[in-house]
Amino acid sequence: MRKKEKKKKRQDPKSASTEVHRMFGVEDSSIIEAIGYCYVTSVLHVRFKSTGVTYAYENVTLLHWAQLCNHVSVGEALSVIRKHKKQFPYQKL
Repeated sequence: MRKKEKKKKRQDPKSASTEVHRMFGVEDSSIIEAIGYCYVTSVLHVRFKSTGVTYAYENVTLLHWAQLCNHVSVGEALSVIRKHKKQFPYQKL
């Protein structure tokens, strides 16, 4: 007798950005507490120090993530993404 396999639910793309993945602490930033990235959904998560609130930025490429991680100032690199609201829509989580 064969075991029934559970069907995986397809995740709604709009809800994908609300699922926070592993976050990495940012020590040298006065604004950003932590950042995280999901290459499957191309969503960047940013938690701010002042409020503790996390935002999800969509359509962030792996190249943008690499630039963010390797930039001298994470806040400065993030400002480039934040300036392009149509290209990188975001939501407060």
